[in-house]
Amino acid sequence: MPLVGEQLEQAQYGCIFCRTRREKSVVQALEEQYPGLRATAVSQIKHRSEQGRKYTEESILLPGYVFFRSEIEPINAFHVQDAIRLLKSSDGAWQLRNSDLRFVEFVFEHGGIIGFSKVRNVGDHVKIIDGPLKAMEGQIVKIDRRNRNGLVEFRFDDRVWRIWLAFEVVE
Repeated sequence: MPLVGEQLEQAQYGCIFCRTRREKSVVQALEEQYPGLRATAVSQIKHRSEQGRKYTEESILLPGYVFFRSEIEPINAFHVQDAIRLLKSSDGAWQLRNSDLRFVEFVFEHGGIIGFSKVRNVGDHVKIIDGPLKAMEGQIVKIDRRNRNGLVEFRFDDRVWRIWLAFEVVE
């Protein structure tokens, strides 16, 4: 079923709740079925250490959530395999607002991937100089310097999420 509705003055952002571990297939199906719509599942790049070997990996940051950007008002619910529902606010609006909107705009600005932030050692502290942690500096709960991660707290979908985001120390 095509995306139908009136042209919006500017792009609007929304969210679809879907089956966990099916985020990427829902993104692909949405973009194929609805030309002009851009969708993403939020991924993050993490530091990993196994048997003394350090490496990085990419994983889904918010399992079960797919975000989209649309310039057309969706009148009908999305009909995509593995999509459960279009999230709506208590007043029935599908458009994300306030802190949810700011978070999703941030996600799209970074191409759906939350990569490494850059930090500089300043005495006993680290100073964030670039990357996703800089934008979320006020919500950093804890820094694990040894494993190069920062625990960040943010709100989305009326929940408080705590996630570890990776950083790299630069001189």
